[in-house]
Amino acid sequence: MTKMIAFADTLLSDMYKDAYGFRPRNYPEFMTEDEVNAEYDHLEHVINCELLLEQQRELCAQRELEGRLARYMYEWDVNRSTALRWEWEGDGEERDLGYWAYQMGISYYLVPMYLDELRNAGVADLYTT
Repeated sequence: MTKMIAFADTLLSDMYKDAYGFRPRNYPEFMTEDEVNAEYDHLEHVINCELLLEQQRELCAQRELEGRLARYMYEWDVNRSTALRWEWEGDGEERDLGYWAYQMGISYYLVPMYLDELRNAGVADLYTT
């Protein structure tokens, strides 16, 4: 097996895992250059579609969280910091902020914003990974 073929096999296997969440079984060992290129293009398209779906899910989750915070602020006449602290303390489970964001389905890139807000709300036992 030449280095180029090994590279193509590894690349396609990695892309397949990125696209579908698991490595392929019984991938064709002998593919022409055109078949490799077509498979690469297909997997690239699937990965891009999955990334867009993930971004949409994260945005929806963030909107739901922000909606709950707005509802707490309106119904209970509290400020945003208190509403966010209530959401954080929700079930009383200890967890780090990254895991909380994961559970909420929001983007990990928003963690610093919520970290600052929770610290301002007086959450003392806050830790992140």
